[in-house]
Amino acid sequence: MGNNSTTAKTGKHLERERDALNRVNELRQEEQQRIESKEKKHQTFLRKQIIDDLHDDLIQNVVEPLKIWTDALVSQNDFCTKSHIEVDDDEFDEVWDDAPKKSKSNRSRRRSSAHTTHHR
Repeated sequence: MGNNSTTAKTGKHLERERDALNRVNELRQEEQQRIESKEKKHQTFLRKQIIDDLHDDLIQNVVEPLKIWTDALVSQNDFCTKSHIEVDDDEFDEVWDDAPKKSKSNRSRRRSSAHTTHHR
């Protein structure tokens, strides 16, 4: 019967050893998951930081200059519109009278397709 006792002790010892190995493996997996989760959070943080930096750069280098340019363009258009309204018609006619006269149009220089195909 001593033999059964030794076998039982060995069986219990092996069972405890297997349980300990399983627990070690579980702890390793949990640690690996913590590491992966930490890395994922860090990557997410870096992505958000890059997006924030890009957003700030976009505002500073594109949106703000575009606003300034647009405001200047609107101001220029307002000025041009006001100055156009203030111009009297005689002055406007003078500008057109001084313009060089157009020579004969290109249409009269070119022969129509009917004339070119007619002489075959």
